[in-house]
This record gives sequence, C-alpha cells and structure tokens, in this order.
Amino acid sequence: MQTIDAIYARRSVRKYQNTMPSDEQITTILQAACMAPSATNLQPWYFVAVRSNEKKAELLSFMEGVSEKMRPMLEERFKDYPEVIKETLTFMKSLGDAPVYVLVFEQKNYEHKNFAVLQSISAATQNLTIAAADLGLGTCWMTAPIQTGFGKIIAQKYAPDKGEMIAMLTLGYPATQPKAPKRKDDRFVII
Repeated sequence: MQTIDAIYARRSVRKYQNTMPSDEQITTILQAACMAPSATNLQPWYFVAVRSNEKKAELLSFMEGVSEKMRPMLEERFKDYPEVIKETLTFMKSLGDAPVYVLVFEQKNYEHKNFAVLQSISAATQNLTIAAADLGLGTCWMTAPIQTGFGKIIAQKYAPDKGEMIAMLTLGYPATQPKAPKRKDDRFVII
C-alpha cells in the first residue's frame, strides 16, 4: 500500500475480529511509531502493547469507570444523538473486543518542553495508526482515560517509571470497515 493510500484508508475502528495480530505486525507498527519526527530529536514517547487477557481484563475494569465519568459530557455534546452516546459508552466499556491495547506515554524529564513533546508524541501516534492501516489493521485513538483522571492509575499499573499517560489506542483486525466521516470544508489554503 502507498503511504497516501494508508492515510486515506485509516479509520477509527470500534469493533474488532477475534484474531491476534502477529508479534511481527505489532513490532513493525511500534517501530514505525518510533520513526516519527520529534522536536530537537527528543523521541519522548514510550509505548506499551497490552495483549495478555489478564492485563486487558484489568484495563477493561478501569474503562468501566472511564465510561461513567464520560457519560455527562457525552450526554451534553450529543444530546440530539442518543445512539452516538450509547455506541460510545458501549465501546469504552468493551474497547470493541480489540485483541491489543496500546498505551502511549510521555517519558519522564520532558515535562518542561510540554508543547513540543506533545506534538512529537502525537506524530508518533499518528505513525502508529497509519502503519496499522497499511498492514490491514484498525485502531481507535482515545484520550478519555486521561480526561477522566484514569490515565494516572493506568500509568501506575502498566508503566510506573515511564511518565505520564498521553493516549490509549485499540489495535486489531476490523470486524467491519467503517465509512469515512464527512470532513469539514475550508480547513486549508494554499497561498
């Protein structure tokens, strides 16, 4: 697949097949993430791929709390779309039955460069999603655990010495191929 094709093929996947990606696929995706550009070559990211059923069950127990804390925000934002609220909460509680969860961290000692560090980690996370799409895998990039305060608990449990949790992704083979959402117009100009 061409890079541009992978970018256009990438979707936020919320339901996965019961098929574990290979070690080689997961390694390739994480290596691609680490090839991202970073401000002054800091490479401030750290990724934890969670595959074991025991660890995934622990994470799902945290996601129950995340979904309850997110409910009021979702009910306000999507008050005219109850199906969106229901689908989002269902996804948060089940993580779409994804076979792999990827936790994204900002390594310690980079807090003083926060803006540049967050941009760098976001570039690495984007690389991860595109590499997954290139290999026929899906992802869903989430920040709800961080928004609800569960990021600190998850970080302490899964990577206590690696720094602050920035994001979480699901990873696996899509059960269905979501349609591309409509993109907003007037988001760039060439001058």
